[in-house]
Amino acid sequence: MSFAGLAQQLLQPVLAVREALRAPVETTDPAALAAYAQQLRPVVATIRELAEDATAAKPIFSKAHCREQILKSLRILETRINAAAPPEHGDPAGCGGSPTY
Repeated sequence: MSFAGLAQQLLQPVLAVREALRAPVETTDPAALAAYAQQLRPVVATIRELAEDATAAKPIFSKAHCREQILKSLRILETRINAAAPPEHGDPAGCGGSPTY
């Protein structure tokens, strides 16, 4: 198998997840909205666990690892929120930067 073929095979699951994150969300259907919220719960739980660990007296993970993973989870949340309600401008966090997904 060529390198390009192997790379494509390895990237396929990542691309599928990325597309699923960006898929439109039906916010007028209560069942669809509940299912969507259910998908957000593990991401929020991850952020909470990492934030608690980063500020613990005896942390398990390094602060750098926690920061990296928290920011990754926040980007996932931003992407999912933008799928439900696209931002009015290109700066969803309001910090002057452009989004990178």
